Amino acid sequence: MLFKAAIYNKFQPHEQMKSSKVEDIQIARYLKKNKIKIACVTSKNSIQCRMYNGFGDAINGFSKNVTQFFGNSFIAAILFWLITSFGFVIIILEFPLPLLILYLLAFILARVAVSAASGQNILKNILLIVPQQLTMGLFITKAIENKLRKRLVWKGRSIS
Repeated sequence: MLFKAAIYNKFQPHEQMKSSKVEDIQIARYLKKNKIKIACVTSKNSIQCRMYNGFGDAINGFSKNVTQFFGNSFIAAILFWLITSFGFVIIILEFPLPLLILYLLAFILARVAVSAASGQNILKNILLIVPQQLTMGLFITKAIENKLRKRLVWKGRSIS
């Protein structure tokens, strides 16, 4: 284990990759390449961090790589947001009631599964569906703005 820690400390991946939009992903790839085990951990009370100091910081932070979840496609990100935000409207207008109930049930069960896996309050997460969707829209809007301006400042650093 000392050898692996020495590799990490010698390379200083946070310092080397701090100008990357996906710094955490590049660090994980580096660690895996050097046979250092990594893990994404959810719902562990012994591990905590504060990623951002406020809502504005969170918008800036998540907007820097929100499209990475969609193959770096703004179109895919926008379509996902539109479908998950307003998909129920099409179902209400075009499909019978049983399909609407099935759609809403599947949507809520997905939220329940994510909440349970991450140790979040299930009821609170369900009640916050609308603000969460609005916030995701803000992430995508800010990402588009950053792309058009060709400028992104994150945690006081200019990111390319």
